[in-house]
Amino acid sequence: MLLEDATKDALARAEVLARATDANLGSVRSVNVGVFQVTSPNSTEVSDYGVYDISTRAKDVTAVVNVTLALE
Repeated sequence: MLLEDATKDALARAEVLARATDANLGSVRSVNVGVFQVTSPNSTEVSDYGVYDISTRAKDVTAVVNVTLALE
């Protein structure tokens, strides 16, 4: 669910950019998923290798998804 939501967000952002330049989105060229950052709420902690905070039960999860799309 988390990766699905991140991918949908990437597509929505790409649609805004394409509309602004009078382009149309084509097919997906590639998808890359970065590391997950699982942190305590409102934390600014990040790591190249990801973070998994165990100091509290409440968590914020950040996933970075890079989607490359063709333009038509």
